Formats: sequence, C-alpha cells, structure tokens
Amino acid sequence: MSILDDLVAEHEEKLEQLKNGCADGGGRPAANAIEELGKDGDFFRNNYAALLAQYPNQWIAIKWQRVVGAAANYFEMAVQLEEKGVACNETLWEYMTENQEILIASLWDMDDD
Repeated sequence: MSILDDLVAEHEEKLEQLKNGCADGGGRPAANAIEELGKDGDFFRNNYAALLAQYPNQWIAIKWQRVVGAAANYFEMAVQLEEKGVACNETLWEYMTENQEILIASLWDMDDD
C-alpha cells in the first residue's frame, strides 16, 4: 500500500463522494476484485519504470494487469473510467512521478458547490 493509499483511507467520506461518479457508484470491491487488485499491484511494481516513461505526471488506472486509463488529474480519471464502464473501486490508481510527492490536497481541497 502506498503512502497515498494510507492517507486517502483517512478521508473515506470525501473519497466516497469521488467514487459516486464512477460506473459502480463506489463502495467496497467484490471479493474476487481484491485478489485482482493484488495482481494489479504486482503489475504496477514490476513495470514501474516503463509506466513512468509512458505516463509521466499522470494518474493511471490499472485493471486486469494493464492500464485502462490515464489522465492529468483525479477527476478526469473518474470521468474517463465512468465512460468506459470501469468500476473505480476495483481499479488500482497511482500517480506517476519521479518525485516522492504527497498528492492528497487534490482530493479534498475542493469546493463543495
């Protein structure tokens, strides 16, 4: 689990609001999806350098051990996955950067208009 994942877990309410725009309406992943997320995590770690070269400074979504979306920000990614019918809560999201940045501010520094 990444630092980002740990920090996001502390802010589940805001994360649930973000997930509401996704294909499945958010919520907990199905049991078999948890196993798939583990495989997707392995794919991410094993292919980090190639993914970074292909998607610098972008969010990527991984499912079925392949990239199913890439976007400049978290919300564009949610829209992209919604359009593809991909369940956000069953998809591994990572921000591709060479810097060890903490990117949590983008998750809750939003106006609730």
